[in-house]
Amino acid sequence: MARLSLYREPVAWTDTWRSYELLVDGKVRGMVRQGKTLEIDLTPGDHRVQMKIDWGTSPELVVSGDRDVALRCRANSNPFLGLLYVTIWRGRYIRLQAA
Repeated sequence: MARLSLYREPVAWTDTWRSYELLVDGKVRGMVRQGKTLEIDLTPGDHRVQMKIDWGTSPELVVSGDRDVALRCRANSNPFLGLLYVTIWRGRYIRLQAA
């Protein structure tokens, strides 16, 4: 069984006190706050991973459950582009990438 490790990078101005949901294959598998790491087990095979908060999400990543995976996430929005990220870019509200 593989391990997925997700670190949420701190951001001073966006979602400071709120948790992001970790979705694996469309199901909530945990919550992560700023500066914290969430670790879960993955079954073998490919999995779709996504982050979510309310209406805002990250693009999906496909990861393999055949080996350990390290990811990191953070708010993609900033004070100047906030309105765009809560409307037309809401599917890119959170940045999710390999660590």
